[in-house]
Amino acid sequence: MFLQSYVFPICLYSLIDGKANIQELIGSGFFINDGGCFLTAKHVIESAVASATAKDCLVGLVLKGENGKSEKSVICELKDYEFAPDGYDIAIGVIDYHCESLLTLGERNVEPWQDVVTYGYPLHAVSGNPELLRLNIRCHKGYVQRLLRPEDATLTPIPKGFELSFLLSRGLSGSPLFIHQQQKDIVVGVCVGSFRTELIEDEYLEVMENGSEYKETKLKIEEYGIAHDIRPLHSWKPKILNGTSLFEATV
Repeated sequence: MFLQSYVFPICLYSLIDGKANIQELIGSGFFINDGGCFLTAKHVIESAVASATAKDCLVGLVLKGENGKSEKSVICELKDYEFAPDGYDIAIGVIDYHCESLLTLGERNVEPWQDVVTYGYPLHAVSGNPELLRLNIRCHKGYVQRLLRPEDATLTPIPKGFELSFLLSRGLSGSPLFIHQQQKDIVVGVCVGSFRTELIEDEYLEVMENGSEYKETKLKIEEYGIAHDIRPLHSWKPKILNGTSLFEATV
């Protein structure tokens, strides 16, 4: 089994003389069972579908051939997907691909300082013929530095999530945020992007003799990654799972 067998790039591709040619990487996604059920970020699917329509391309998952057993990459066209409720930047999809995933969902408590891991595919990682691809993943390891709750938002509603001690590379939207353990790693969130804030710590203004102004500002900049908490969605029953809950789909 390869890492790309169950955590994979989502891309735009075209067919040239019957062969797939990757045009652009949009984000990452991951399987939560061996039946082809995967999760990613909602905005990854939205962006991919919109761009595919505008550019006359197809949306695909770049996977390992022979259901994860071959070292060669193949593209499976995205067919069906569904967005999570309540403002979560999370989407689910199902494809005909059967490979064991080392990721699963679990009732795991998460508090600040919890060690977490993610990996996915930076935007420049994929291009060209999938048979010749040499994908180089990017990994992040750190900790949860703050729990995000709906009441933390002052302007727009937010779901429960995690503020991370590391930035997320472009292209890692949709990748799994998980806690490492033996046998299978526990997914607690879906990575959705990075955030930047600026706070004016000090400001100095001087008016020169000629009337011009000299202004000096000292800024404090904070940057961190954001992941949406998947645990409140364990009981979600997407239509594409035919009455099965998200959590039950991983059992």
